[in-house]
Amino acid sequence: MLNYAMKLTGIFGRLALTNLILLVLISYFIIYVFHKTEQIHTILHDVTSVNLPVIADSDRLISSIERMNEFRLKYIVTGDEDFYERFNGFMAEAESVSQHLSETVTGKSKTDIYDSVSELYGAFSKMSTAQIKGEEHNNTEADTEIEKISALLTDKISELKNTADSEWQKKLERSNQMVEKVLHRSVVFMTACIIGAAAVAFFNTRNIARPLQKLGEKTNEVAAGRFPESFYLKAPYEIERLASDFNIMIRRLKESREQKEEFVSNVSHELKTPLSSIKEAAQMLKEGVFDNDPENSGRLLDIINAESERLITSVNGIIEISRLDINDAPYEMQAFDLGGVLKEIIKKTEPIAAAKKIKVVQDIAEELPEAFGAAEMISRAAENLISNALKYTPENGMINISAKKTDERLLLVSVKDNGRGISGEDLPHIFERYRRGRNQHGDVKGTGLGLAIARKIISRHGGEIWAKSRQGEGSEFLFTLPRSF
Repeated sequence: MLNYAMKLTGIFGRLALTNLILLVLISYFIIYVFHKTEQIHTILHDVTSVNLPVIADSDRLISSIERMNEFRLKYIVTGDEDFYERFNGFMAEAESVSQHLSETVTGKSKTDIYDSVSELYGAFSKMSTAQIKGEEHNNTEADTEIEKISALLTDKISELKNTADSEWQKKLERSNQMVEKVLHRSVVFMTACIIGAAAVAFFNTRNIARPLQKLGEKTNEVAAGRFPESFYLKAPYEIERLASDFNIMIRRLKESREQKEEFVSNVSHELKTPLSSIKEAAQMLKEGVFDNDPENSGRLLDIINAESERLITSVNGIIEISRLDINDAPYEMQAFDLGGVLKEIIKKTEPIAAAKKIKVVQDIAEELPEAFGAAEMISRAAENLISNALKYTPENGMINISAKKTDERLLLVSVKDNGRGISGEDLPHIFERYRRGRNQHGDVKGTGLGLAIARKIISRHGGEIWAKSRQGEGSEFLFTLPRSF
């Protein structure tokens, strides 16, 4: 209940209330505009579907009647069948136009006029057809009567056209007035909304500006490389929560800096120690300390060789993790034999296992489905895990390497040893590149980048990697990969 009250009195509550009011106003205005738009649409629809077609059909009907009169007279005078056919063609067109008018005309005024047009056209058509077929005995009287009806028909059609044209003009004027009214109210509404929004913005800014200003000052300290102590802001609860998150960020940045310093210390030690050994051994050889002692001279050369290898391994690890960070280009994924990759690594590291008399047990499922990924990168990640197991497993120990499918989509790889294990304090951090277990014995050398590299590679394949361990009882590293379908 308290949190709910805080939300209502905080920035969220204020903005929510303001937005609710604006939403109601905007909804009302949208409904208003929608209603007016529908009215304008109805008016324009009437214009385009009724008035304009009536005007066009009226012109066509007048033209058809004039042409019917023209070819009727020509046929009576000449008796040419072509004129008769032309007469029939224009009569069919006139009937078609008249039929369309009957379907289009709406409104009592236009309907009354059209009824007169239809009645007059019926009489005109009947008399014209009778004359052209020779059913009239007195053509002069028939011509006079037809011309009279034709004139009346044309006048009625013109009246229908003028009525439709007048209605069209009135509807357009009405729609223009409605548009102007909507535009005017839109301007008034937008002005009111802008003024209201500005007032709300000013009110909220005045209440939150000082806390944000203080938070900005703390941010500037961080940007300058200084990490301020935790602080508290009396402000709306959203800003208080932001300040709390800021304090958490500061703590994590401090931890990150400490981890980096620890990493630099480890790397410096890992690089300085072999370099010092190489330098001392080289100096002794240069000074000829063991010129007459080939055995000791050979030992110095062995030291130089071993420390050089150690130095190369450390530098390669640093370069590799940096390259993985920088290069975000997708891997060239394809199906590959995961079991074959693991067996190749086991074969490659066999001399190390043999030297420490470590028994390596393979438990790779028969007919293991192919994995989908970059085989070279997966080989590198798996080799890091197996090399770690060989490092931390004592003589006469055992390592179990297994691979199997877990479901229809994933393959699971496990590297399990019975070595010294990992403490509960260090286990959550073993995949971090800047941290090595602080309880490790001094007999194992390395920068602690192998697991970080493995995690980077597996995650970019869409898989997961994790570890299970208890100090003194060995460790198990597992990762998943997508199957190739």
